[in-house]
Amino acid sequence: MKKLQVSKECIACGSCFAMTELIVEAEDGKAIPNVKVGIDESKWKQVEELIRICPVNAISVVDGGRTNKISTAGVEEIKKKAIQELKDWKEVEPPKKEAILFRMEEYDIPLPYASGQYNYAYSTYERARRAARDELDRIMYSKVKVLMQKIIMEYKAKYLQKYFTTECEESYYTELNKKVEHFLEEIATEIKIISNGTVKLPSDFTKFDAYPDSNSSSVRRMMEKHEIYGEDIVERAKREFDSNSYCKLSSYESYFDVDSMEEYVGSGFFGDKYKETWAYTNMEEAIKEIANDVKDAVRYTDIDERALIPLTNLIREYNQKFDELRKEKIEILKNL
Repeated sequence: MKKLQVSKECIACGSCFAMTELIVEAEDGKAIPNVKVGIDESKWKQVEELIRICPVNAISVVDGGRTNKISTAGVEEIKKKAIQELKDWKEVEPPKKEAILFRMEEYDIPLPYASGQYNYAYSTYERARRAARDELDRIMYSKVKVLMQKIIMEYKAKYLQKYFTTECEESYYTELNKKVEHFLEEIATEIKIISNGTVKLPSDFTKFDAYPDSNSSSVRRMMEKHEIYGEDIVERAKREFDSNSYCKLSSYESYFDVDSMEEYVGSGFFGDKYKETWAYTNMEEAIKEIANDVKDAVRYTDIDERALIPLTNLIREYNQKFDELRKEKIEILKNL
């Protein structure tokens, strides 16, 4: 059996898949053979034209498929090999912690600007210090829980969402299913060509929809409703933050400065008069320190470690469904 091959020299010019269904466009824009369409006698002129128009000679015809036999003997060989390949298809392993590891440096916390800095409007050191603390509380410290929620939601979207999402392109399971469907499409095409269209597979043979059970998967429902990796993990991070003495609002006062200056207010009988005024400065360091402590608190909740059990449960559900569908496909092939 002959099949098309596209080499790495392909420059994604689009000429080939624009003229025939034998070639399709891959995600990177390059050409790949269409496994749904095989090469039979009626396609040879198209094949020759494809090879001719490729500007970099990336398209060729090679021996392929699972048999060199024809008719019934060929179909039987394809069936036998396909069944064995399905049986050998490995189940999915749950992700390791390293794959979903929480890394503080991946998350940015916007650092607000503290208004009122360098405004020498306070009559005493204590009043300037208190104003600085109030401003720090207003723009940063009072928003600690919101910042934690932002980080956790970003982590969830980046590392966990694909496991808890089903039946969409972003789903981890959709990606796995596509690989199986590609294999089934190859089998269906080979059988069609070798049998000259006389052996019919069910129209849904190449469809493979293995997903964790949407009705029984309480873990997935809880995730979608934010009952896990929602408010619960935010509260845990906030408790971790509050439990540290160095995370009290007063602890951040050492990171900003309070400065004074003498303001000329006129002259009198005894000479020039000056008034000492105070301002708070260098609030940036205090703001950065709160941001770092927020990320630290999220990290110490073991957010990645806690994800492993629900993810393992979901992968187990997927594997159960995968095995059911695999047996169905094998049974269809056996009964051809």
